[in-house]
Amino acid sequence: MPTYYGHTPTSAKRQAYGWSSQQLARRAGLSQACISSIETGRRASPSLMTASRIAKAFGMPLWVALRELTER
Repeated sequence: MPTYYGHTPTSAKRQAYGWSSQQLARRAGLSQACISSIETGRRASPSLMTASRIAKAFGMPLWVALRELTER
């Protein structure tokens, strides 16, 4: 399992794209609070719909997003 040094997989990927959490939220059609709760771990696992929206924002297949977004 990868080590993210203080970053969750979602925040690491978002930062690799050079996006703020607000930019990811807008691209995914989600609230910034939702993105923040995923990135800080307050939300253990995103719903299938949320993961689908994040996957689409990153331009990746849903199955890849599910694998990456749920790694801890």
